[in-house]
Amino acid sequence: MTHPRIIPLSQTETSRYHVRDAGGTATLNHGPEREVVDLADLGWRFACGHGDDDILDPATAAAPDFDDSGWEPVTLPHTWNALDTNDGVRGNMNRTVGWYRAHLHVPVSPGRRTYLEFDGVNSITSLYVDGRALAPLSADPRDTAWNTGDPAHLGGYAMFRYDLTDALLDAVSTTADHDAATGNDAAPADGTADGDVRDVDVVIAVRVDNRRDLRVAPLFADFNFYGGIYRPARLVRTADVHLALDDHGASGLRVVTPNAGRSESVERPDHLGLTRIEADIVNDADRERHVLVRTTIVAPSATAAGNASATTVTDGTALPIADDAHDVTVANDVTNVTLAPRERRHVKVTLEIKNPHLWQPIDYSRGATNDDVAYQYNVRMTVIDTESPAKFAVGNGKIAPLAALGRNDNTAEAPGRHDGNGDARSQPATAPTGTPLDSVAERIGYRWFHVSHDHGFFINGRSHPLRGVTRHQDREGLGNALHDAQHLEDFTIIMQMGVNYLRLAHYPHANYFYDLCDANGVIVWAEIPFIDWVGEDERFADVTKEQLVELIRQQGNRPSICFWGLQNEVGNHNTANQWIAMPQLSRELNDLAHTEDATRYTTQAADQDETASSRGNWASDIISWNMYPGWYSQPGFGALIEQKRSIESRPLGLSEYGTGASIDQHELHPNAHKTRPNSYWQPEEYQSMQHEEALAYINAHDWLWSTSLWNMFDFGVDHRPSEAGRFEINNKGLVTWDRRVKKDAFYLHKANWNRLDPFVYIASRRYTAREEGPSTVRVYSNLDRVWLQVAHDGAAAVRYDARACGNGVFTVDGLLNESGVYTIWAYGVADDGGCEGEDGAVSPDDGAAYVNVYADQVIWTRLADGDRTTGGRIVGAVDDSDAADDGSDDGRARIADGAQIPWSLWARPDSGFSLDREGLRMIAQRPLPEITPEQWQAAFSFNGSGTIDFYATLPTGLTPADKAVVTAPDGTQTVFTVVQG
Repeated sequence: MTHPRIIPLSQTETSRYHVRDAGGTATLNHGPEREVVDLADLGWRFACGHGDDDILDPATAAAPDFDDSGWEPVTLPHTWNALDTNDGVRGNMNRTVGWYRAHLHVPVSPGRRTYLEFDGVNSITSLYVDGRALAPLSADPRDTAWNTGDPAHLGGYAMFRYDLTDALLDAVSTTADHDAATGNDAAPADGTADGDVRDVDVVIAVRVDNRRDLRVAPLFADFNFYGGIYRPARLVRTADVHLALDDHGASGLRVVTPNAGRSESVERPDHLGLTRIEADIVNDADRERHVLVRTTIVAPSATAAGNASATTVTDGTALPIADDAHDVTVANDVTNVTLAPRERRHVKVTLEIKNPHLWQPIDYSRGATNDDVAYQYNVRMTVIDTESPAKFAVGNGKIAPLAALGRNDNTAEAPGRHDGNGDARSQPATAPTGTPLDSVAERIGYRWFHVSHDHGFFINGRSHPLRGVTRHQDREGLGNALHDAQHLEDFTIIMQMGVNYLRLAHYPHANYFYDLCDANGVIVWAEIPFIDWVGEDERFADVTKEQLVELIRQQGNRPSICFWGLQNEVGNHNTANQWIAMPQLSRELNDLAHTEDATRYTTQAADQDETASSRGNWASDIISWNMYPGWYSQPGFGALIEQKRSIESRPLGLSEYGTGASIDQHELHPNAHKTRPNSYWQPEEYQSMQHEEALAYINAHDWLWSTSLWNMFDFGVDHRPSEAGRFEINNKGLVTWDRRVKKDAFYLHKANWNRLDPFVYIASRRYTAREEGPSTVRVYSNLDRVWLQVAHDGAAAVRYDARACGNGVFTVDGLLNESGVYTIWAYGVADDGGCEGEDGAVSPDDGAAYVNVYADQVIWTRLADGDRTTGGRIVGAVDDSDAADDGSDDGRARIADGAQIPWSLWARPDSGFSLDREGLRMIAQRPLPEITPEQWQAAFSFNGSGTIDFYATLPTGLTPADKAVVTAPDGTQTVFTVVQG
């Protein structure tokens, strides 16, 4: 006999799949030979202007002796728009110039180079060291700050670097000249000889401009362009012989797997493990240098590496060589390189792993263990000094201390083959030893993928429909200045829902977030910030191409990325400028992407028919559409998709769909006539209804190569008009902006996508007080059978078996048909494997003692006739003793005495009314007796969470002698005098 083991919803929120945290941002690609210093707590001081006013010029703000003690102390990441985009006032985001200053104390020594590395600064950046403007590495000389003329990095979402070495050496010379002039010839404080290592102090000043610049995309978009150094920054010190750091912000190590990428069929390609590794080796010394360049591919475990049967290209000889207790070198090469003074040499190495262990995507099917998900190899290139005193030997494909190898000479075995240039040549049987000078590592994965016009997406020969979400990087109260912990929390929530695919919109995201996708088997569409407008400037096309090059070179080694996004909804406004038209620009971007990377598809997110292959044919390999039936267009999900397919010959995906939703508004039978964009009424149930329709179509059409709903999280848009009574927010997310509440539609998608984590969820749960009825109770679940137990006013519970409607939806009709309090329990079980023993592993056929029953509970009130609600919450009695007897009193405002002021009350734009918040006065711009109740209702709104659809409706005939009290749903009240303007 089995017994039920009840598992409530709260215990199912943590997934059985444990997210791999990918190590964090600090790891990046830098080898152990480099000194890497996080600059988060450098003692930064910050100040900014206000729009175009109060902007400091570089001669002042970058001067070494400028007194910045009055500036705000900040740490990185930082944005100056975290709060003004979340204050309920539409359009007051401060787009201006911000300045960051800090004193940098750094050692300067012969044979070392020093770089400053920014992960992301929005959006135009200039750097000054002791007042001297430096140019970003690999920048176009024409890239300048538009009103200073100083060199600048253009674009707000990619990594970029500065070489500080010369500026620091100048500072050393200046200090030495000063010491000589003053007779101070003391040795450096660290005790080293003068000229060996000297500590130097410099002032670094960073000018950041997030105003619109017609050269730089995006020019306009439905998200905030937060200003600031909003991602980490660090100092990197290398040897004077090193891998180049000036390749458009990339690591300097490019790994191409020509057969492990985009494929013309689902069949496994030949030579899947073929790997081409390239880098530039730079000699910044004034003398000739002889070095070894060692390249390895390392497997993360001996077991996996043994299965991989890795070999070099030379003769197929297996080389599984243990580097330590866990990692195994499966392919390697050693190349001799001679570098003239100040020479740069391009090195290319070709290695092959036979039968590589595949990078597999995440699996959310029942019972999936995901033990083999997202397998990655580590590729490392190391530069070894053959002239310095021998500390390490290169032997048997690895670097080890001489003592460990039992050697005391300068020779070692060095197998391998490569493809080098110039003096790069194969190693003889023995090779000199030396000290590692520099190294860079990249993680890669071997997989192949194919997009079929009629059957959708395949990876590693198997159909794998891509079903996921889009994501913006901002968060309420923080803007886009997120730390790893927030990125990890976002990713964990996404994985809980069962997402196997992410469109990371509308710009390159943080390196750490891509790391999480690589490490957890989530496939990615990565894109550039080319949105809506073509900039009216001759440099716009070039700068946009530069952003595409940065994206591909910085993220091109990642196994998770399968698609490069070229544009989003260009055509909403301007499609051409006097220098270039969008069809031509699309072709140039597409060609550039293929030149940079032939192993991935190009795609675009379209909303204009001119983009389609049968119309303007804007170039990309495959295409997706942003479409919002029932929101921005007429209802009818399937019909709209079929119309787009009829004009498109390329494989078609769905890059955006969805509707807005307020967790504080509810309605049993919402409709598109009342619920629409920028309206005061956007009930949570309408979002769920639209997503139910979307999923029913998506689940039946695998030819959709990808689908990504808009959006995973609510996000900030400072210029947005009211959505459900709240300005500055796009509320189409399935999770609230603060990440605290998962909306009903979150669980609907989880029921469709995540079979790994059983659950039941009662939808419309926040509709706790209902005027409407009888009600259909909807349950979202990934289980096979669902039933309800319903108790009315404390009576015995009655069981109702739920009807399975498909696509994770279960319903029971005709409940709550009488007033009173209802307690509703939902239960669900799985027919296959849902019955388990206490250890969760024994089926009932094996004599299980327990059956897992998943449960959820709500308590709802069906109101009696005459009772009223606001947003699903009971409203107390209304004191209308002083109100005019004209029917205008609807329970949402009244004349009485009150107390506190809710921050979220605002006069609606262009209403003819304003608020004197300090004096607590409502000011009307026309005679009070002429104002109708409808005009009062439209005049004021509560924009904060929890106060949706709550307007100040006041009776006509008010005079300055009256007082108006507006009450928020949380009970707080604001007492206003009413005056005529």
